Amino acid sequence: MRELSRYSLRDDFEGEGERLFQAGDAEGVDVIGHIEIRMFGAFRAERDGFPITDKMWRRKKAATLAERLALGMDALVDRETLAMELWPHAEFNSARNNLYSTISRLRSALGPTPDGKSCVLIQNECIGLNGDYVKTDVRLFDQISREVLGNRTGARGPHLIELCLKIEQLYAGPLYVPNGCNPTYFLRMRRIMESKYIDCMIRGANAALEENDLQSAVWLVESGLRQETAREDMVRCAMRVYGAAGRRRDIVELYSGHMHHLREQVNGVPEPETRRLYERLVEGRLNRVLVER
Repeated sequence: MRELSRYSLRDDFEGEGERLFQAGDAEGVDVIGHIEIRMFGAFRAERDGFPITDKMWRRKKAATLAERLALGMDALVDRETLAMELWPHAEFNSARNNLYSTISRLRSALGPTPDGKSCVLIQNECIGLNGDYVKTDVRLFDQISREVLGNRTGARGPHLIELCLKIEQLYAGPLYVPNGCNPTYFLRMRRIMESKYIDCMIRGANAALEENDLQSAVWLVESGLRQETAREDMVRCAMRVYGAAGRRRDIVELYSGHMHHLREQVNGVPEPETRRLYERLVEGRLNRVLVER
């Protein structure tokens, strides 16, 4: 559970794809219903399979409010928090009035549920989205990654690899961060999602190596590297996969690029474990070839 400790929300924590799918045996993942909201890579919303256009949103704040509520689908958010986050520079009364009108626009944009209820839930001073009718890529990502990292159902082997490949499909890019509001919460959630994603790619690649499924292992590590090239555990995992695939040149290029990044960005050097792995995979092999000659 060491990896899960990095996903805390503490203050000191520093293109169109296919329709969202049901993820194996993950509990609570239902077939997509009335509204779909996607936030990885860009913000997109669909109602009954048709895009909700910018004109229908009327103002961008409605989309921002939708994303903020969608990031906390399992909990309502109080009005004061929303007002301060969406209008950080406005007086509180003005921000509350803006929030009131934005909620009305959001309810209009999302429309009623098939049984005539609202997709926006309001309880006392708290607001949320109706999880029975609003589905999001972030919530599904969270459910599948919990199966991978929390290992609640003992997922392993081909099933674990499949779950990681589904996560890779869901993660179209870093979480979208809207403009014109206080971005603190969105940025923290983006870092959390990025960290979960990389951990899942590493977990899946290691499982694929154990299954001798080099195609999936390479796919997962290269998907991870496209999002994060600085994490040492991601680099080591990729080097092990490339080594198993006999791709010595890729190991050299990856390690050289990593060293350049560390020198330029943090004036640092690779961790000893990373350096030893590189020497074993590349320099050790080269020495053996020279001896054999």
